[in-house]
Amino acid sequence: ADLSRNAFEVKPLVILQDRIPDDAAALVMVSPQEDINEYEKKEIVDYLEKGGNLLLLTDPFLTTNSDMLPNLNSVANRYGIDISNNYVVEENSQYYLTSEKMYLIPRFGMHSITQPIGDEERMVVLPVAKGLGSSSFDEKKTERNILLQTSDKSWSRNDMTNGSKNRTEKDISGPITLGFASEKADDANTGKKSRVVVFGDSDFIKNTSFGIQANSELFMNSVNWLTGEEQKNMLVGKVMNPSDMNVRGDVFKR
Repeated sequence: ADLSRNAFEVKPLVILQDRIPDDAAALVMVSPQEDINEYEKKEIVDYLEKGGNLLLLTDPFLTTNSDMLPNLNSVANRYGIDISNNYVVEENSQYYLTSEKMYLIPRFGMHSITQPIGDEERMVVLPVAKGLGSSSFDEKKTERNILLQTSDKSWSRNDMTNGSKNRTEKDISGPITLGFASEKADDANTGKKSRVVVFGDSDFIKNTSFGIQANSELFMNSVNWLTGEEQKNMLVGKVMNPSDMNVRGDVFKR
């Protein structure tokens, strides 16, 4: 509804049945529950190489240690982002909601998507989120920036068979990145650039959470950055390191 109110044309897309239009402003994938296949992967990569844009909202799989999204992860890897499975727990009470240590209130990166929210001293809430990792990328062609990050008292767990509610020695210490924005020049050096935004949570855009604080603003700021506010066609795909961080308007230096 927010996209339509902002004059975006939203269309559903099943990549196996429809080609991604070359003039699509952005492809949106919300909480994929199964991996894309090789054909879908090629379609997405080709679209991005032509200057397309992708918004990917991915959630943790809490009941399996299986590698659930290897093909989709390989697309994210091209932009220096890894979406391997895990979930995040915050131990700093300033950065989680009430008593829910998995309802995260992250710090903001210095980026046009998140900085306005921090400047307004507002916050976003991500319920049950996945931490995003890093993959190698060509820094001459790709600029990657942190959007959201937990505190240094947080931790992430990638072993879903571990039922402990407390941090163990195998868990990964924070800060944990929850959102990235990445811009990449095409491999053929034609001058075209694609943009990708990835968040380790999709619940923040659901009806129960979309109206919380600046959640809706985070989503719309991401769409506007991806599209450059120039084009108004939006496709919904199948549902299947700066050293300064803004914290609700303040600046953190690490």
